[in-house]
Amino acid sequence: MPAQSITALETPERGSSGRTISFGRGVRAPFALFVGTLVLIATGLITYSTLGIARNSDDPAAGAVVSGFAGALEQHDGKGACALLTPDAQSQVERDRKKPCEEGIVEVASDIEPHGDVTKIEVAERSGFVQTSSGTAFFVEKVGGDWKLSAAGCTRQAGDAPYSCELEA
Repeated sequence: MPAQSITALETPERGSSGRTISFGRGVRAPFALFVGTLVLIATGLITYSTLGIARNSDDPAAGAVVSGFAGALEQHDGKGACALLTPDAQSQVERDRKKPCEEGIVEVASDIEPHGDVTKIEVAERSGFVQTSSGTAFFVEKVGGDWKLSAAGCTRQAGDAPYSCELEA
């Protein structure tokens, strides 16, 4: 059998029949790009999962802060309620009420108090959303290692509008 010529752009492969098979750049480049893309996607997914960026939809500690906040407000424990707010939310209470957080939070308790049990918790990384059976929503943030309320007494608006909150940092 006569030898086939091979150009500089082709790499010969031997088939089972002993004939030389050539693959040109036209086949290898797209295949290499495809494999590279798959490797990149797989690496990204592994990194995403490993770093904990993936959603953790049921962190009970995020719901516990809302329940604790409700208990503090029911007992008129302004100090306890303020301890469950982010520093920015505490400052907002003080600006709005022109009083220390411990006093101001008790004055607005009826507007922001969680009514009902926690029914929905959605958290991702360092922020989250908690909803009660009455439909009232609360937004939480990780401060240090603890969940704190950054917005309270929130209600859903019509359409795609954001939530309207009675207390918002």
